[in-house]
Amino acid sequence: MSAAEKAPHVDRSRLAAVVIGRNEGQRLVRCLESVLPHFDRVIYVDSGSVDGSAERAEAMGATVVRLAGGPFTAARGRQAGLDELDRLGAPRIDYVQFIDGDCLLDPTWVPDAVAALDADAKLAGVCARRREIHTATSFYSRMIDIDWDIPPGEVPFVGGDWLARWKAIREVGGWSIDLIAGEEPDLCFRMRDRGWKILRLPREQTRHDIAMKSFRPYWRRAMRSGYAYAEVGWKHRAGSGREWLKPTVGIVIYGLLVPATLVLLPVLAILAPSLGWIFGVAALLVLLVWAKSSFGMLRYCHAKGVPLGTAGWYTALNIVCKSAAAIGVIKYLIASARGTRQELIEYKGAEPIAAVDPAHMPGGRS
Repeated sequence: MSAAEKAPHVDRSRLAAVVIGRNEGQRLVRCLESVLPHFDRVIYVDSGSVDGSAERAEAMGATVVRLAGGPFTAARGRQAGLDELDRLGAPRIDYVQFIDGDCLLDPTWVPDAVAALDADAKLAGVCARRREIHTATSFYSRMIDIDWDIPPGEVPFVGGDWLARWKAIREVGGWSIDLIAGEEPDLCFRMRDRGWKILRLPREQTRHDIAMKSFRPYWRRAMRSGYAYAEVGWKHRAGSGREWLKPTVGIVIYGLLVPATLVLLPVLAILAPSLGWIFGVAALLVLLVWAKSSFGMLRYCHAKGVPLGTAGWYTALNIVCKSAAAIGVIKYLIASARGTRQELIEYKGAEPIAAVDPAHMPGGRS
């Protein structure tokens, strides 16, 4: 008997799932295999894939929405999924599972999530632990898995995977489809401003394949995060999202001002050697500020039980990538000043789809 068959009964007529993806290849196939057994209505929103993802999802039994023309934002994809549910006529849908096409849904997640939402009418949604699949073999998977380890309890926002109350999403006007990143915090901040809560359950929800093999995508991911912190923090500066302004300031300090100062001080010491000792003291103070930030990251990892070596690499990477995040903040400020929209900051590549008859795949529907 499968885990899904052992799970408590859930009225599937109340549920739907929205999966989003772009050139996810075999990752999408595995994602849909994990989602389809738990939902009668599964909407896959494809953001301009050229790898056959949409056709494969359709063959597996998902309802496919093909977005025409960019920008292909995650928020646009998720909102398109909700709009498709409206078009299909789904008046009894209470809860919608949002999941990215590079994730696998835990087979026992849905009953626990539904029970939590049924028990508290003020919960806008529930989320849980996302884990990276390849932590044993991939350095960057180990690094990013640390980010996903967040304590359970009431949280200010979710990541890409959660079971959400559709009523709460409707109440705040849906997803902000123009955001290139930070769309979940934006939605959650609007919900919290209307009195809704978000709960993180003490269990696993999804397994994720970041498929990151080099430093460049890690750098670009940090850049996108900086952009999101600046845009969403400023957008919600008068509401619950103003808490994102503080880390935005930290990004600018540690990612821009501190490195720039450390470069500038030796130059000043060369130009004015008589004042070299002053510049030396200033450089030492700046280094102490940097060291304080590094120590804070090490303590953050220690609290999660991360081995010291892994914690050291995580700290070094994230100290360096503060500068990438600062570039993201600058990109937002420039785009905002010009009144233009920043293009997507993408960091993942495509994965080919295996040439297999979908009617013979596990979870497939003939």
